[in-house]
Amino acid sequence: MRPSKDSDDEEVRQLIYQQGEWTPERISAGSPLTEGSRVQLTIESPRSGYLYVFNREIYADKTFGAPFLIFPTLSLNGGDNRVSAGRVIEIPSSQDKPPFYTLKRSSSNHEGETLTVIVTDKPLTELTIGRNALKISAEQFNSYEKRWGALTQQLELEGGSGTAMNKTEKAAGEGKKALTQNDSPPQTIYRVLAKPNQPLFLTIPLSIGAQVDQSNEKSQP
Repeated sequence: MRPSKDSDDEEVRQLIYQQGEWTPERISAGSPLTEGSRVQLTIESPRSGYLYVFNREIYADKTFGAPFLIFPTLSLNGGDNRVSAGRVIEIPSSQDKPPFYTLKRSSSNHEGETLTVIVTDKPLTELTIGRNALKISAEQFNSYEKRWGALTQQLELEGGSGTAMNKTEKAAGEGKKALTQNDSPPQTIYRVLAKPNQPLFLTIPLSIGAQVDQSNEKSQP
């Protein structure tokens, strides 16, 4: 997210307490993020099922931190993690306070984050969600990766990176409508080469650059 501009549709601007208006903006999946960036994920699935998103820190020696289930939680969308074609899931949602994650380093060797997105046909009953992110063991996470990991193909929408969210996408994220083939496609599309009847398993790395100066950003026209 970035400070809103006059050209942004008023319906997509989000008023954040004591911080003014901010607007969600598309970025390419491989774009490095600066420390202090405000991140909101929007996810669509062509397959009906149940969405799970895990986060792990990446360190300079290429090892990973503990896996945390960041979606679903009871504080995001009431714990409802059902997905279907045309339905947009915002993480966090525009109704959450705040409606974004702030990207911060936990240590000097913290180089980035990795998001793992899983879509299953049935709920993962071994996961008991609460209001906050759920830490699971590396062994449990690795078992998912071993069973469901698959090759992926990635496509980026040409000319889409840097454009603001539009009001149709906003309405879809709020559950007021479903997107159709006539609407703008996602910025990044992944094709997961999964076996038949197997959950979709996708890993997305996010790198962290230098810290962004939010005060300077707000002063820009």
